[in-house]
Amino acid sequence: MRGGYRLQQVSHWAADPGRVFDQHTGREDSHFPGVHRLLDLPPRPPTLLHVHNLHGGYFDLRALPCLSARLPVVMTLYDAGFQDSQVMGPAESRILGWEEYRLDTEPDGTVDKPDSLYMEAIKP
Repeated sequence: MRGGYRLQQVSHWAADPGRVFDQHTGREDSHFPGVHRLLDLPPRPPTLLHVHNLHGGYFDLRALPCLSARLPVVMTLYDAGFQDSQVMGPAESRILGWEEYRLDTEPDGTVDKPDSLYMEAIKP
């Protein structure tokens, strides 16, 4: 059908103008409201959420804090080029002056989330 492709483009824009705007301005496409209900889909509640490859136009990254508040999350990074990964403590880092930032501890040294796993890797 002549003009069918253009009609398809216009219908996509009309259905979700925010997504089209984000795509044209180089922003991450985060128009996936179903992601927030992801943990409600399986017949039994999951005990762990394993995520990887979260780019590519199918996952709303803004949902990750809500999902991780409900159950533990493991993130696998494939081919990201990281080297020398190490388990660290919340106040440890190879970044100079890290302990002064207190991103994961209170001023008195109390850990914000003691059940968290802290990892660090180098990206050459």
